[in-house]
Amino acid sequence: MKKIKILLTKIRQHWIAIVFAFIIGFLAMLPVLRSINNLGFSSFKGVYPILIDDEEHYLARTKDIVDGHSKLGNAYLAEHKNDPYMAPPLSEWLLAQAAIFFHLPVATLFFYLDFILPFCGLILFYFLLYGIIKQKRIAAIFVFLFFILFLREANRPIIQQLVFLPFFLGVWAVWKTYITANKKSYSYSSLVSIFFGILLYISPYFWTTLVVLYFLTLGAVFLTQRDIKFIFKSGAIFISGALLFSLPYLVNLSWATTNIFFAESSIRMGMLSTHWPACYFNVSFAFFALLLLFGTRKIITKERFIFALVCLSTIVIINWQNVITGKYLLFSSHYFPPTIILIFISLVIIIASARDSKINGLALSKNTKRIVIVGSLALIALIANLQFGGTKLALTVSANEERMAELQSLSVIFDWFNQNTAEDSVIYFLGDDPYAYSALYPIYTHNNIYSGGCDVCFLLSNEELLDRAIRHNIFNDAFTEQFIRENRFGPLVLYYISVYQNKQVRNKIISVLTKENKKIGDIYPPEYIDWVIGKYREVKKEDVKTALKKYQLDYIILNTKIDISGEMVEKIEKYDFILPLIKLGDVIVYQVL
Repeated sequence: MKKIKILLTKIRQHWIAIVFAFIIGFLAMLPVLRSINNLGFSSFKGVYPILIDDEEHYLARTKDIVDGHSKLGNAYLAEHKNDPYMAPPLSEWLLAQAAIFFHLPVATLFFYLDFILPFCGLILFYFLLYGIIKQKRIAAIFVFLFFILFLREANRPIIQQLVFLPFFLGVWAVWKTYITANKKSYSYSSLVSIFFGILLYISPYFWTTLVVLYFLTLGAVFLTQRDIKFIFKSGAIFISGALLFSLPYLVNLSWATTNIFFAESSIRMGMLSTHWPACYFNVSFAFFALLLLFGTRKIITKERFIFALVCLSTIVIINWQNVITGKYLLFSSHYFPPTIILIFISLVIIIASARDSKINGLALSKNTKRIVIVGSLALIALIANLQFGGTKLALTVSANEERMAELQSLSVIFDWFNQNTAEDSVIYFLGDDPYAYSALYPIYTHNNIYSGGCDVCFLLSNEELLDRAIRHNIFNDAFTEQFIRENRFGPLVLYYISVYQNKQVRNKIISVLTKENKKIGDIYPPEYIDWVIGKYREVKKEDVKTALKKYQLDYIILNTKIDISGEMVEKIEKYDFILPLIKLGDVIVYQVL
């Protein structure tokens, strides 16, 4: 009873943050709730809309582990289940265990997590800020503002929805390492290594940020306290723990690098080799905040000032580390959330320090007031301007009644496949069949697909990806050499966009320095199209059965709503190795012998 009273007292003390957390959790769930409401809750049969980028990818990865493939070699292609993973599977493994324990379909679990994870994320960020500034309202307002601005990210499964939690805890542990350094407390360095270990298996953008923040913090302790023993002992504790947690990751990496297709898979996943700096928005925000921090340094305690300086220095390093290392992960936008988290920590320190000065009766000069108010508002406005579109979309997006009705009609097909087919059997979808929603089958059934989904995000050769995509169009009369040339056909856009964006960065810098803007050509080089056409001609020479059966294939799905004339039905049923099994609504299921 006493513990309950203590808990209720703490809830009352921090009620603003808890209310904000409920609001954010509800807003994160709202798009799906609105979509179901468009259909009518009584007509909903458990098939959820995909409303955010890559959502189906994380759902499929989690379902693959539920189906018993803990290695997560490939969530889509049957032949590659036991390959090394390219993206660590810890998050999916944890969520899969939750789905199994609570007897929930993966998609339903993710729907509940749309509320739970943003709720928990806001609470953790609140206590991180409160622990630094000891001011409830300022901490609550800023965490609410952050999650409003990053509502779309808070609604994005795993990255960033789940990864926020260990990252906030990791930053808190770094802060505690810093403020307890004079007490020779080493336990927080152990905690940092634990949160690093968790983040290592979720997202490189967040674990790299935590590592840089931690070592810069140790550097700050050294410069301010000259305690070499504490630095070395803390560093040794962290490194020992980090190495221990990294062992499975390093074993998998060693295994993966022996695969001859690791290099091209890495490029496809976004690993660039470049010494040219990028991420100018991210770094510019850090420099803006640095100016604001130094402009108000007289009102900030030394302890807070140094930590804010460490946070902002971390931003510059994580975004521009490739200038030295030569390695960079594609999509600088992925570094944007940790960048803004560190910006917000710095802003909160500045604003809270100004309020502390007022409370303590210290008069602030007009210039200091102007810097705090104008500078903070300007920086928040710049961030909000970039995030406005994402927040608006997160608040307004939904699936209409027609789309939701189509999705629910798939439940009958999913049930049939789960009840009548062997696990890990492979489904082939004729052409680009939007009604079939091929990427949903690995989520709602125990089956795999012949080609498509996010199969590009696994350890696989570019040639096999292309070969599968071409064979997936065998029955498509519109798929011709002319089509390939005109539409730049191919599943390798991520591979070539990595190289293309690298060239863009170089061109921007050179154009600023020399005033010359050189043309860098098309995303796809001419030889790529020739390569695709060469593969296309090879497949066309094969008979249909040989072409299809190069890879595992068990079932074909045809939607008669698209094949209104019945031409496709007539075309495939002339082959004796393709047998019609059942018609489920507008979909005909064929077995491939």
